[in-house]
Amino acid sequence: MKKKKKCRARFFPFSPGIPWKLNNGKYIIPEIDFETWHKVLDGREIIIAAFGGLLESFFSLCAAEALVSFESSHKIHWLGNPEYSFFVRAQGLCKISSVKLTPEMLKQYPVPLFLDNGGNAYLNILNNYIVRKSYWGKYPDIVKAPVLEQIAGNIMIPWRNYVPKLRSLGTEFFDELRSTGRIRQTTKIISIVLNNTNKDILRWNLQNIKEFSQLASHKGWKVVVFTNKVSAFYGTNILAVEYNIRNILQTIKKSWVVLSNDINWLLISLVVSDAKLISKHLDNQYSLFKNAEFLGVNTDIFTDRSISPMDVFGICEGL
Repeated sequence: MKKKKKCRARFFPFSPGIPWKLNNGKYIIPEIDFETWHKVLDGREIIIAAFGGLLESFFSLCAAEALVSFESSHKIHWLGNPEYSFFVRAQGLCKISSVKLTPEMLKQYPVPLFLDNGGNAYLNILNNYIVRKSYWGKYPDIVKAPVLEQIAGNIMIPWRNYVPKLRSLGTEFFDELRSTGRIRQTTKIISIVLNNTNKDILRWNLQNIKEFSQLASHKGWKVVVFTNKVSAFYGTNILAVEYNIRNILQTIKKSWVVLSNDINWLLISLVVSDAKLISKHLDNQYSLFKNAEFLGVNTDIFTDRSISPMDVFGICEGL
């Protein structure tokens, strides 16, 4: 009979009262019991720290949903990339933090929860995210769990559908598209979000998008493309719109199908829209299927090793 390995614990001066368990004696496990979690946060203002990109900024707000579900009296602040502060305003549960804490300074706190002397508690949402390191900063190791599970794990409470609710998102942009006749009331909308990314999973050029839009128009579907190169689509039947987070969210919420060259927008679409998602197949932490399974959503997802305009048209025809 094999003996169970003892799980060593370590205390840090910046998270007093929390015995952090260690994996292999070096990796901090983001787990504390609920009693300790509640006791440490009690009476403190909470700062959700997440200096990440689009995906991490949006899903870091799961922490705010979790916090208000347990204790609505907490004052909650968000500390992250100002480029994505729109998410905070649309959710309506946090204020933007004025604390001067940089991403580099966060690295000095190798735990998902730490405190300061000013009455603040910090949820370090991206601690050991994607790549984990020992608490002294060595032995990098890839974390293979779905990215959304990793983000939620640093909140350190059981997952209960704490996805961000965009309470103040509004509908004014989409309403304008309808009122001006650019999108008809009964039209099925196919949104294509083109972000500036080094990991282009769609790999469609301008001609591919035009080809697909031509096929879609014969079926009465409307292709809406969000892009920073609107002028490239002049003279086509494509509704090209300047890339803008609010406008994208309002439109994909009403879309029938969503495609994107950026996996982050597809993952966000899992929780803000009932649209069907079509994407290149990904086997890693960004798998749409694995992340959807973690979230417990039943979105229709279609993937393949490569996705041509004709492939996508065929999938849409079968819906």
